[in-house]
Amino acid sequence: MLKVPLKINIKQMKKILQRYLIIYNLIIILATWGSVWIVTGVLHMKDLGIYPLFPSFFWVWGNLTIWLIFRIHQKDVKKALNYYMLLKTVKNLLAAIIAVIIFTTVKEMREYQLMAFAMFYIINLITESMYIFSLEKQRKKEA
Repeated sequence: MLKVPLKINIKQMKKILQRYLIIYNLIIILATWGSVWIVTGVLHMKDLGIYPLFPSFFWVWGNLTIWLIFRIHQKDVKKALNYYMLLKTVKNLLAAIIAVIIFTTVKEMREYQLMAFAMFYIINLITESMYIFSLEKQRKKEA
């Protein structure tokens, strides 16, 4: 049976939270600047379409997820993974809805818009997974 510590080291958890919020925000900013530079500088496209919504959506969703998982981990460690999976399911549904909207409504640069959306989705997926892995590693270290 899995042993769950009754008291979690809050200072260590806050350090993990701060580190991953900084990492996540830097990655999103760099990916946004880089992809805008590629589109405007290299491909010489002037109209970005709905592109600015992608980084915004994933920036808000990623920060919200990281913060919520931190809060849930503080209150009930046993349910943290369940909440994480619920948040992941909601994100997947929202991402699928957005991808369908992009595919059906955007006529110009459809492929670029979908590729940019996929890029931010993958970035979000990797950073969330790293954060959850760090929290679980910390919890097991304290057990």
